[in-house]
Amino acid sequence: MISRKQHETTLKRMMDVVMDAQQEGITALSTLRHVVEEWAPVFHTHWLRLIDSHGTVFYESDTTTPTIHYSLPLIFYGTPVATLFSSRCISPEDGDVRVFTAELAMALNMLQRWAETEAERRSEKIQRVLQSGLTEDNSLLLGLCGLTEPPWVIFAVAMTQGVPFQHMHQLRRFFLGRLWRYQNSFPFVGWIPNGLLAILPRNQITDPVKFWTHLTTEWEKSYPQFPIASYWTSCEQSEQLPSELARVQKIMDYAARENHQGLLNRLFDRHAAGFLVNLPRASLVQLVQDILKPILDPAHQDILMTVREYLFHHQSVDKTARTLYVHKNTVIYRIHQAENLLHHDFQNTECVAQTWLALQALSLLRLEQWSGGE
Repeated sequence: MISRKQHETTLKRMMDVVMDAQQEGITALSTLRHVVEEWAPVFHTHWLRLIDSHGTVFYESDTTTPTIHYSLPLIFYGTPVATLFSSRCISPEDGDVRVFTAELAMALNMLQRWAETEAERRSEKIQRVLQSGLTEDNSLLLGLCGLTEPPWVIFAVAMTQGVPFQHMHQLRRFFLGRLWRYQNSFPFVGWIPNGLLAILPRNQITDPVKFWTHLTTEWEKSYPQFPIASYWTSCEQSEQLPSELARVQKIMDYAARENHQGLLNRLFDRHAAGFLVNLPRASLVQLVQDILKPILDPAHQDILMTVREYLFHHQSVDKTARTLYVHKNTVIYRIHQAENLLHHDFQNTECVAQTWLALQALSLLRLEQWSGGE
């Protein structure tokens, strides 16, 4: 058994490591800024912007973006380093560009490696909370790693297909860059299987849906060949953090197993799920059977999926069709089939409410199945 003195010594060592890492990050960020600010005047351009190889801006002159500007990819030994945007054309053959690219590559690499190590460190803290709860030690370590006071918004994103490590690495760098933006304050971002999780102050996110949808849309435009699943939830109090993190983890695991793509909040309505999770499993099963049994047959899988998307999109045929990549007439036909099979009228508010609640119960039962429930 570990004595109190040994425990305090171990905790102090961990705190020292965190503090040393913070200083390392400050130094690395300062080095990057120094490189750019030292070289910016050399290019004789009144406007300059630099973005990293994953599209995150890390430097921009304090002037208005010109209507006409030029771009120059910066390559170091065959590896993309950044893209330089400027108000005048800069030749890639310019000797200054080659030297600048080399210095920039070293500074960026040092800083990005530090950032990835920091995310790994936060991953360890997330696992500590999941395993032992929000103990006094865990709360202290979370605070040292930059976690602010609640309320928070928790975001998670992961690839939905088995992909080579380098592509998962791309995803992590892409979203970490967008969430961090090379600011002095490093966000609370940690790794999860095939992706990452962020716990951000809610007062910095005015519209979580818009914020997270924008980021995921950026990814989909940049890497359409690599579909992702994402989920967000809010956490009002510190005491709720362990249970919220556990719920996010289960949902992301479920999405990976079921190969779900897109924003998972369409499957898990926070308010409905908050009520349903308190019901016995037998009651959930009964609710699903009473309402959805006629369309649970595998032969009616398309109908079930269409009903779910139709209700999620507030009974919009157009949005449902776009989400499912089918014709509007197909949606209308499937909804009519569902109404006949369920003996429901989806113009009736009570029928809509019952069906939506049953769909949420079905999602929870499937989640429980994949997370080890009986």
